[in-house]
Amino acid sequence: MKELKLEPLFEKYMKDAFAPTGLMLDFWAEDVPTGEKRDVPVVVINDLYGPWHGSVRFRLLQGTKVLSEQMQPCAVAVLGDKRLTFPFTAPDAPGHYTLEATLMKRKSPPVVSLRDFQVPPPK
Repeated sequence: MKELKLEPLFEKYMKDAFAPTGLMLDFWAEDVPTGEKRDVPVVVINDLYGPWHGSVRFRLLQGTKVLSEQMQPCAVAVLGDKRLTFPFTAPDAPGHYTLEATLMKRKSPPVVSLRDFQVPPPK
């Protein structure tokens, strides 16, 4: 094999899985009823031997369109973790959506966690 290439969906969802400072959207629902409100936890993990300071961005996407966005500052101790919570309301329109949590730090590449879900049509 001359050139190793990752399968595009694997790369999209897993490329940041082993980042030294990472995050995980603790959201596992496949279907979310229209307008449902819940708090979505995001866990930030710092495997570095120095503290991490930055922000966590939480977005609701439909395809590439940003439907909502929130930011929270975050500081994580050496070899520690921090749990943040973001309020979330499911869209009113049925369809496929993505929640995205991103570590944001100046002069560092973003680290992303994604969760896909759908809002089914009303019964």
